[in-house]
Amino acid sequence: MTRTRHILAATLTACATLTAAAPALAAPAQAAVPGTFIKTVSFGPNCPGHSSILSDDRRTLTVAFDGFDAAVGPTTPITERRKNCAVTLNMNTPLLTSYTVNTTINGFAQIPAGATGHIDNTTSANLTPSNVNRAFPAGTTGEYTKTFTTPSLLPGAGSTQPATINTIANLTGPTTNDGILTVDTIDFKIN
Repeated sequence: MTRTRHILAATLTACATLTAAAPALAAPAQAAVPGTFIKTVSFGPNCPGHSSILSDDRRTLTVAFDGFDAAVGPTTPITERRKNCAVTLNMNTPLLTSYTVNTTINGFAQIPAGATGHIDNTTSANLTPSNVNRAFPAGTTGEYTKTFTTPSLLPGAGSTQPATINTIANLTGPTTNDGILTVDTIDFKIN
């Protein structure tokens, strides 16, 4: 079991109760956090098993996944080549306040000859789309960390504004060897 898998297993065990009790995180009624912060979180229907932890200042969210794995190989169904998860951060955005979302993705890549792996990160907020792609060439093997930063998102309207971040793990190309591209954790940080 890799180091990332041990960390993932420990995080999933620690967070299982949180996920079961509250699939969508909500701010406590007494929370008085100034500025832009995450009020609630929701996960799209394609998200694999996950658990999440929201920081006390509600500006950082860590999500650990179980099974966010794109795979390729001679007997692997084509439907396993692409996996995605859309996370919507419902943001408290004070009037005329812009912000960025830093997304850090940790996982494991084993890209066989003839294949290419990609991690795509698409953010949509206040009609401001942003798409960034990170490639993994054939022969890449090992744990990875990739960081994405959105451009400054439009100023808030003084209410709850959604920011949806869709992360995609994708393997392309013909191959006669097995390969995998995992997303083990994603950290979202609001600046």
